[in-house]
Amino acid sequence: MLDDYARAAIADGTLVEVLGDWSPKLASWFLYYPNRRHSSATMRAFLEFVRRSAR
Repeated sequence: MLDDYARAAIADGTLVEVLGDWSPKLASWFLYYPNRRHSSATMRAFLEFVRRSAR
């Protein structure tokens, strides 16, 4: 999952959770972006990265 990238920073105190009690634990990620027909190569690459990371 994508949170694996932040785990080390959270463990060493570099990154801290803010408002953890107010944030629901989501089972999945949501990404909103413009129409696919007009998306840039950068956006398509990012979407592919997120899809692969979520597995």
